[in-house]
Amino acid sequence: MLSAQRALIRALGASLIVLTPPWRKTAKMLPIENTRSSHYNFAHIAMPILSLGNPKKLYKDLSKGAGLKYLVLIWEGLESRMNVKYPHDGLNLSKEASGDELEAFIIRMPRPKSVPEAFFLGVVFGVKKSFLKKEVTSVRYFTLELGESPIDASTQYHFCEWSGRVVSPDHHNYGQLESADSSLFVEAIRQTTST
Repeated sequence: MLSAQRALIRALGASLIVLTPPWRKTAKMLPIENTRSSHYNFAHIAMPILSLGNPKKLYKDLSKGAGLKYLVLIWEGLESRMNVKYPHDGLNLSKEASGDELEAFIIRMPRPKSVPEAFFLGVVFGVKKSFLKKEVTSVRYFTLELGESPIDASTQYHFCEWSGRVVSPDHHNYGQLESADSSLFVEAIRQTTST
Protein backbone atom coordinates (compact mmCIF):
# COMPACT_ATOMS: atom_id res chain seq x y z
CA MET A 1 0.00 0.00 0.00
CA LEU A 2 2.91 2.37 0.71
CA SER A 3 4.03 2.35 -2.93
CA ALA A 4 0.46 3.08 -4.06
CA GLN A 5 0.32 6.09 -1.73
CA ARG A 6 3.66 7.35 -3.06
CA ALA A 7 2.37 6.95 -6.62
CA LEU A 8 -0.72 8.96 -5.64
CA ILE A 9 1.43 11.79 -4.30
CA ARG A 10 3.56 11.80 -7.48
CA ALA A 11 0.48 11.70 -9.69
CA LEU A 12 -1.23 14.54 -7.89
CA GLY A 13 1.83 16.63 -7.19
CA ALA A 14 3.10 17.72 -3.82
CA SER A 15 0.22 20.10 -3.18
CA LEU A 16 -2.57 17.73 -4.32
CA ILE A 17 -4.16 20.76 -5.99
CA VAL A 18 -5.59 18.67 -8.80
CA LEU A 19 -8.30 17.29 -6.54
CA THR A 20 -10.96 19.26 -8.37
CA PRO A 21 -14.10 18.11 -10.19
CA PRO A 22 -14.94 15.57 -11.31
CA TRP A 23 -14.60 14.18 -7.78
CA ARG A 24 -14.83 10.58 -8.91
CA LYS A 25 -11.36 10.92 -10.44
CA THR A 26 -10.03 11.56 -6.93
CA ALA A 27 -11.43 8.27 -5.68
CA LYS A 28 -9.96 6.42 -8.66
CA MET A 29 -6.49 7.61 -7.66
CA LEU A 30 -6.75 6.67 -3.97
CA PRO A 31 -4.92 3.50 -2.89
CA ILE A 32 -7.72 1.31 -1.57
CA GLU A 33 -7.69 -1.93 0.38
CA ASN A 34 -9.95 -4.27 -1.56
CA THR A 35 -10.38 -6.59 1.42
CA ARG A 36 -12.04 -3.76 3.37
CA SER A 37 -15.34 -1.92 2.95
CA SER A 38 -15.78 1.46 1.29
CA HIS A 39 -16.64 2.67 4.82
CA TYR A 40 -13.17 1.62 6.01
CA ASN A 41 -11.41 3.02 2.94
CA PHE A 42 -13.19 6.37 3.28
CA ALA A 43 -12.17 6.82 6.94
CA HIS A 44 -8.77 5.10 6.96
CA ILE A 45 -7.40 5.82 3.48
CA ALA A 46 -9.18 8.67 1.68
CA MET A 47 -9.72 11.12 4.54
CA PRO A 48 -6.20 10.80 6.04
CA ILE A 49 -4.72 11.41 2.57
CA LEU A 50 -7.00 14.37 1.90
CA SER A 51 -6.47 15.82 5.41
CA LEU A 52 -2.72 15.39 5.70
CA GLY A 53 -1.91 15.77 1.99
CA ASN A 54 -3.49 19.14 1.31
CA PRO A 55 -5.27 20.60 4.32
CA LYS A 56 -5.79 23.99 2.66
CA LYS A 57 -7.71 22.40 -0.21
CA LEU A 58 -9.74 20.17 2.10
CA TYR A 59 -10.61 23.16 4.30
CA LYS A 60 -11.83 25.04 1.25
CA ASP A 61 -13.88 22.04 0.03
CA LEU A 62 -15.49 21.40 3.42
CA SER A 63 -16.15 25.09 4.12
CA LYS A 64 -18.21 25.59 0.99
CA GLY A 65 -21.92 24.94 1.09
CA ALA A 66 -21.32 21.76 -0.91
CA GLY A 67 -18.99 20.15 1.65
CA LEU A 68 -21.31 17.19 2.23
CA LYS A 69 -21.80 16.72 -1.51
CA TYR A 70 -18.01 16.58 -1.90
CA LEU A 71 -17.81 13.83 0.75
CA VAL A 72 -20.67 11.85 -0.83
CA LEU A 73 -18.99 11.97 -4.23
CA ILE A 74 -15.71 10.72 -2.74
CA TRP A 75 -17.68 7.91 -1.05
CA GLU A 76 -19.49 7.00 -4.28
CA GLY A 77 -16.22 7.07 -6.20
CA LEU A 78 -14.73 4.57 -3.76
CA GLU A 79 -17.80 2.35 -4.11
CA SER A 80 -17.51 2.48 -7.88
CA ARG A 81 -13.82 1.67 -7.82
CA MET A 82 -14.29 -1.20 -5.39
CA ASN A 83 -17.38 -2.43 -7.23
CA VAL A 84 -19.32 -2.71 -3.95
CA LYS A 85 -22.25 -0.91 -2.41
CA TYR A 86 -22.12 0.36 1.16
CA PRO A 87 -24.89 2.90 1.69
CA HIS A 88 -23.77 6.33 2.79
CA ASP A 89 -27.09 6.92 4.59
CA GLY A 90 -26.35 8.96 7.68
CA LEU A 91 -23.20 10.57 6.29
CA ASN A 92 -23.33 14.13 7.59
CA LEU A 93 -21.05 17.12 8.02
CA SER A 94 -21.12 19.78 10.73
CA LYS A 95 -18.78 22.55 11.76
CA GLU A 96 -17.67 23.12 15.34
CA ALA A 97 -15.92 26.32 16.37
CA SER A 98 -13.16 25.69 18.84
CA GLY A 99 -11.86 29.12 19.73
CA ASP A 100 -10.45 31.76 17.41
CA GLU A 101 -7.63 29.64 16.06
CA LEU A 102 -9.26 26.22 15.51
CA GLU A 103 -12.14 25.08 13.32
CA ALA A 104 -13.35 21.49 13.41
CA PHE A 105 -15.45 19.64 10.86
CA ILE A 106 -17.22 16.61 12.28
CA ILE A 107 -18.24 13.92 9.83
CA ARG A 108 -20.92 11.53 11.04
CA MET A 109 -20.40 8.21 9.31
CA PRO A 110 -23.01 5.59 8.45
CA ARG A 111 -23.30 3.10 11.30
CA PRO A 112 -20.17 0.92 11.28
CA LYS A 113 -20.67 -2.79 10.69
CA SER A 114 -17.25 -4.17 11.56
CA VAL A 115 -14.06 -3.34 13.45
CA PRO A 116 -12.37 -0.79 12.90
CA GLU A 117 -14.92 1.19 10.90
CA ALA A 118 -15.61 4.66 12.29
CA PHE A 119 -18.61 6.32 13.88
CA PHE A 120 -17.20 9.83 13.48
CA LEU A 121 -14.32 11.63 11.79
CA GLY A 122 -12.97 14.96 12.94
CA VAL A 123 -10.79 17.24 10.85
CA VAL A 124 -9.42 20.11 12.97
CA PHE A 125 -7.81 23.02 11.17
CA GLY A 126 -5.56 25.58 12.77
CA VAL A 127 -6.56 28.87 11.15
CA LYS A 128 -5.07 32.32 11.16
CA LYS A 129 -7.56 35.02 10.34
CA SER A 130 -6.46 38.01 8.35
CA PHE A 131 -8.50 40.95 7.15
CA LEU A 132 -9.94 39.26 4.05
CA LYS A 133 -9.40 35.52 4.48
CA LYS A 134 -8.44 32.61 6.69
CA GLU A 135 -5.14 30.81 6.29
CA VAL A 136 -4.85 27.15 7.29
CA THR A 137 -1.76 26.73 9.46
CA SER A 138 -2.18 23.11 10.62
CA VAL A 139 -4.47 20.10 10.52
CA ARG A 140 -5.29 17.18 12.81
CA TYR A 141 -7.42 14.19 11.83
CA PHE A 142 -9.38 12.16 14.44
CA THR A 143 -11.61 9.10 14.34
CA LEU A 144 -13.98 7.36 16.74
CA GLU A 145 -13.66 3.72 15.75
CA LEU A 146 -15.66 0.61 16.50
CA GLY A 147 -13.71 -1.85 18.60
CA GLU A 148 -14.36 -5.14 20.31
CA SER A 149 -13.10 -6.39 23.65
CA PRO A 150 -10.83 -9.42 23.27
CA ILE A 151 -12.12 -10.67 26.63
CA ASP A 152 -15.90 -10.66 26.23
CA ALA A 153 -16.51 -9.32 22.67
CA SER A 154 -18.29 -6.25 24.06
CA THR A 155 -18.39 -3.11 21.92
CA GLN A 156 -15.66 -0.54 22.44
CA TYR A 157 -15.29 3.02 21.15
CA HIS A 158 -11.68 3.93 20.32
CA PHE A 159 -10.66 7.59 20.06
CA CYS A 160 -7.80 7.81 17.55
CA GLU A 161 -5.72 10.30 15.60
CA TRP A 162 -3.84 10.05 12.32
CA SER A 163 -0.72 12.19 12.03
CA GLY A 164 2.56 12.58 10.22
CA ARG A 165 3.29 12.23 6.55
CA VAL A 166 0.56 11.44 4.06
CA VAL A 167 2.68 8.65 2.56
CA SER A 168 2.88 6.71 5.83
CA PRO A 169 0.66 8.29 8.49
CA ASP A 170 0.84 7.24 12.12
CA HIS A 171 -2.30 5.93 13.83
CA HIS A 172 -2.56 6.77 17.55
CA ASN A 173 -5.14 5.16 19.81
CA TYR A 174 -5.78 7.52 22.75
CA GLY A 175 -8.12 5.16 24.57
CA GLN A 176 -11.83 4.53 24.79
CA LEU A 177 -14.87 6.75 25.09
CA GLU A 178 -18.01 5.63 26.92
CA SER A 179 -20.18 5.54 23.81
CA ALA A 180 -20.47 6.63 20.20
CA ASP A 181 -21.90 10.01 21.15
CA SER A 182 -20.92 12.99 19.03
CA SER A 183 -20.65 15.30 22.04
CA LEU A 184 -18.15 12.92 23.71
CA PHE A 185 -16.15 12.79 20.48
CA VAL A 186 -16.10 16.59 20.14
CA GLU A 187 -15.10 16.97 23.80
CA ALA A 188 -12.27 14.43 23.38
CA ILE A 189 -11.02 16.43 20.37
CA ARG A 190 -11.20 19.68 22.39
CA GLN A 191 -9.20 18.15 25.24
CA THR A 192 -6.61 16.69 22.87
CA THR A 193 -6.17 19.88 20.84
CA SER A 194 -5.95 22.13 23.91
CA THR A 195 -2.78 20.46 25.20
